[in-house]
Amino acid sequence: LSKGGTLVYSTCSVLKQENEEMLRKVLPRAGGTLVPPQAEFLSRLPRLKSAPDTVTVCPDGLFEGFFLAVIRK
Repeated sequence: LSKGGTLVYSTCSVLKQENEEMLRKVLPRAGGTLVPPQAEFLSRLPRLKSAPDTVTVCPDGLFEGFFLAVIRK
């Protein structure tokens, strides 16, 4: 991340080791912090429990499962 930049980290997985665990390892070294995703539609998605300031969408009849985090440096 460049100084003052924002990055969206997203995977097509709901596995904690590919999402929350990856961020837990990388963020301290990269100097990034999570910020809450700001999109109204996110509240209407079927969600799984995930780390604070992240979104994990539960797969269902309309959606494939995925993970979303916004990182700011």
